[in-house]
Amino acid sequence: MKRNKSFTKIPFYFVATPIGNLSEFSNRAIDILNNVDFIACEDTRVTGVLLSYYKISKPLISLFEHNEKEKALEIIKQIQKGQTGAYVSDAGYPLISDPGAILVNELLSNDIYISVINGPSALLPALIGSGISTSSFYFRGFLPPKLNLSFDEESCLRTRKETLIFYESPHRIKKTMSYLYDILGDRKVTLARELTKINEEYLYGTLKEFLTFDYKTIKGEIVIVVEGSTISNEDIIFENSKKQVSLLLKENYALKEACKIVSLLNNISKNALYRAFLTDK
Repeated sequence: MKRNKSFTKIPFYFVATPIGNLSEFSNRAIDILNNVDFIACEDTRVTGVLLSYYKISKPLISLFEHNEKEKALEIIKQIQKGQTGAYVSDAGYPLISDPGAILVNELLSNDIYISVINGPSALLPALIGSGISTSSFYFRGFLPPKLNLSFDEESCLRTRKETLIFYESPHRIKKTMSYLYDILGDRKVTLARELTKINEEYLYGTLKEFLTFDYKTIKGEIVIVVEGSTISNEDIIFENSKKQVSLLLKENYALKEACKIVSLLNNISKNALYRAFLTDK
């Protein structure tokens, strides 16, 4: 067990940066970046624009997904020599669908204290403006490149009562919305894009409605906010069982046999499953 009071010694800072509107950068964040000895960042070109805007000049260390372990060790050596530093990602909070997790753990393993400086995030504005429940939510971030979640992962998303939140890029948004409809069914959904910028926009509808939407009009990074499950646990088990039967049918099982296997696994009615498939036909 550890108990670190961040400011009993100078910590290493993780600083949230603007997601579009540069004027959202806090005075505290600016002061910290002005006073540390070096800044580690996801992309030196992107961070260079931010630092130039605020007239901050510091040595930069490029730390991104594919060199994070190596650069984390380099940063630790700098700190052990008495240097102070901070890490920023391109936009929003480090580690939230961005690099930084390896760096955090390496710092903690070397008894280096950490402090996180609050700032902009796409996640919360999208949720608050979505018109969908904010009482609890599940943040999934970006789905896999091939949109190929396992059956268990799809079932988990399908059954969650919490509001679901995803990040997506404009070139893949159409496929992702279709995939979400396939695994979740029709639900309320809000797309939030270009947050904090002049073209900020919220699009409200259902997953089914968005199947025919013209996505050529969508530019910029997107947050997808989807209504959580509103069906009963019994209905969730039944729907998951139907999907399991469908998988067995693809493996050339007979319908009656597939229904029998799944009914035994999930303790549900074999006949009800069988009738559901006959009705669907």
